Amino acid sequence: MTTLRGDRVGILGAGAVGTALAVGLADAGYNITAIMSRNAPRAKDLAGRVGGAIHTQQAGLLVDLADTVFLTVPDDVIGSVAESVPWRDGMAAVHCSGGTPVSVLECASGYGAVTGGFHPLYTFPQNSLRTTTLENVTFAIESQDPALHHQLRDMAHALHGHAIDINEKSRALYHISGVFASNYLIAIIAEAAGLWAQFGYNQSQALQALLPLIRGTVGNIERDGAAAALTGPIVRGDLGTVQAHLEQLQATLPSVVPLYAALAQATAKFAVDSQRLDGTRGAEILALVGESSETTG
Repeated sequence: MTTLRGDRVGILGAGAVGTALAVGLADAGYNITAIMSRNAPRAKDLAGRVGGAIHTQQAGLLVDLADTVFLTVPDDVIGSVAESVPWRDGMAAVHCSGGTPVSVLECASGYGAVTGGFHPLYTFPQNSLRTTTLENVTFAIESQDPALHHQLRDMAHALHGHAIDINEKSRALYHISGVFASNYLIAIIAEAAGLWAQFGYNQSQALQALLPLIRGTVGNIERDGAAAALTGPIVRGDLGTVQAHLEQLQATLPSVVPLYAALAQATAKFAVDSQRLDGTRGAEILALVGESSETTG
């Protein structure tokens, strides 16, 4: 077991995630001592916001001033950025990626540092000017070092969030779940809004109409659970409505049919599995959308 030396925190990367983490930890009483970023004005601004931190573009100074460094850089450059840092014995290198294995920080281990992952399961729009609160956010934690693991769990709780443990085997599935719940949700909403152009409305008008429906759905899930929140033609077993949808799409927007069919299949299976839909009717819906998908393909 490694004993971490000191409680000074450094942030390597001053984007949306780094900003939220730095501000949140500072507000929770942690000692944020250094901010490093290739964007010097942003690093300077963030250092000023957390009070007393030094902003730098020198990795050596970052290591001198911090005992635990969070790498909040894009996933594809975590490894190369980590290799540019002269890590030291007794400190910790922690990345904030959902899908990247902690082994990408192996270079830090070579210097005697301990490594870990601390991923906030949340969405951070890069162009947003607001600081994201991390309250109630779940943090996925990974570290083979008990002291660092304990420290990261404490940080999650200090941010008024929740901590879960993941490992190299579970990380990809964990990240895929987040992609479904956030990224693909946006893609589906964009498809839904795009359909409104076919009857004379633009995306802004479509979103104005759809957002109350979306918020209501999320609220129902939060209150009652996913199975109870499911509504619509599939859970009602309205085979004729589903067939009409497919016919309309095939006539006007055939490129959307595969997506509709895939989501209809997933919805029907979920409705049957959760005992919201009779198995026989579910099989009929699955057969219908399966045939439609094959025809389009």
